[in-house]
Formats: sequence, C-alpha cells, structure tokens
Amino acid sequence: MTWIIGIVIVIFLLIIFLINRQFIHAINEITKAVIQLEKGNYDIKLNVHISPELKKLALALNHLAKHLDQSKISTEVEIQKRTGQITKINQFMVNRELKMIELKKEIKELKKQKHS
Repeated sequence: MTWIIGIVIVIFLLIIFLINRQFIHAINEITKAVIQLEKGNYDIKLNVHISPELKKLALALNHLAKHLDQSKISTEVEIQKRTGQITKINQFMVNRELKMIELKKEIKELKKQKHS
C-alpha cells in the first residue's frame, strides 16, 4: 500500500514539474517579447495558452506591439511630411535672402550712378 502512495506522490510531483516548466517557458517567452519591444522591434507574435491569465497578457502584448508599430509608421510619415514643409520654407527663405542681396547691390549701383 505504501508503494502505491509513493507512486502517486511521484506522479503528482512529475505533473507539478511539467506544469511548472510550461509556466516558466511561457513567462520566458513573454519576457523575450518585452525585451524585443524595448529594443524597438514591434514585429512580435506571442502564442501562449498555458493559462487564461498568461494568454490575456500575451494577447495584450501582441496588441501593444501592433499599436506601437502603427504609431511608429505614422510618426515617420509625419516627420517626412514636416521635413518636406521645412525644406520648402527654407528654400523660399534662401531665395528671398538672395533676392535681397541682389536688390541691395542694385540700390548701391543706382546710388553710385546718381552721385556720378
């Protein structure tokens, strides 16, 4: 009878070990995904099914990664748009300054001609 209890305990411990190992694996996968997000890599896809709580966490991280990626793309597009606008304004201002220099030279020449 004691050997049956011993076998049951060993089986029980083995089951606990396997479940614990699955939890640790899932947590390690989530940790790796968070590190990738931290590095700016938003192309992650977690697939965790060990528990409803960890599955929710994995889905939330997947959603966060997707949102961050879309936000990054949107920001880059906005930066390109603003850079184009600034470039146009800068070119306008440079052209205006060059025209002012040209006009000042013409005024100086006219003054010289008037005094001659």
